[in-house]
Amino acid sequence: MRYSTRLSYMHGPAPGSKPFQRILLILFVSFALGGLLFTVIGGIWMHSDMAFYKTAKVTQGEIAEFVSDGNGNQHPIVRYTAEGKEYRVRLNSYSSSMRVGDAYTMYYAPDAPHQARNKTFLGSTMFLCIGGCFFLFGAVGLGISTMRRNGKQRLIEKGDAVTARITAVACAENVTVNGRTPYYLFCETGAVPALAGKRLKSRYVYKPLPQSLVGTSVRVYFDPERPTKYLVDTDSLQKRDDFGQFSV
Repeated sequence: MRYSTRLSYMHGPAPGSKPFQRILLILFVSFALGGLLFTVIGGIWMHSDMAFYKTAKVTQGEIAEFVSDGNGNQHPIVRYTAEGKEYRVRLNSYSSSMRVGDAYTMYYAPDAPHQARNKTFLGSTMFLCIGGCFFLFGAVGLGISTMRRNGKQRLIEKGDAVTARITAVACAENVTVNGRTPYYLFCETGAVPALAGKRLKSRYVYKPLPQSLVGTSVRVYFDPERPTKYLVDTDSLQKRDDFGQFSV
């Protein structure tokens, strides 16, 4: 595999950087709040529908005809009788299985018999489903982002630190985020028995890592109770003189 240290075209903040983390935070919070808003609206809508159907009067109607709107969509017109008068109302739902003469149970308020509707919770259910999905995406994203950030900080603050020897530098050529191609490195250390002989891999670094790093050292933090939980401190490489313009 051929490794290159040239900079790729960069169209946005590097993943892991503070600007990128702020963007993710805004994105996840927006999804969570937007989802919560949709869920609240859907809940109020469904409660309103249930209250209406509970007190509404019931009458039998039938499809009298189909009409097309300006977009070519078909809508059934239901004919029904309420309070001694005949009314017609357009349904917003349509199915190819509908036929003229099909019976429909219609519900109407005693003070508004001309505004009958069939029993459906489609609108409120859609709001609840969309809101739930948005909220779940935002909440899970926030949770994962927070756990990763706190886990890294916890290892640095409370974990043990050892020095490892860098054995290889690689480029994930098939991965691109914000126009950036990530790099990563492998290292080994014999200072921790549980990690001896294992090839430790760093997280992605979204700036080029030079091959000159191979054979040099890097700091590794690990959990003394769970040594296999480690962090290769690529951030410390920016303090290295031989890292130069390739600092991360």
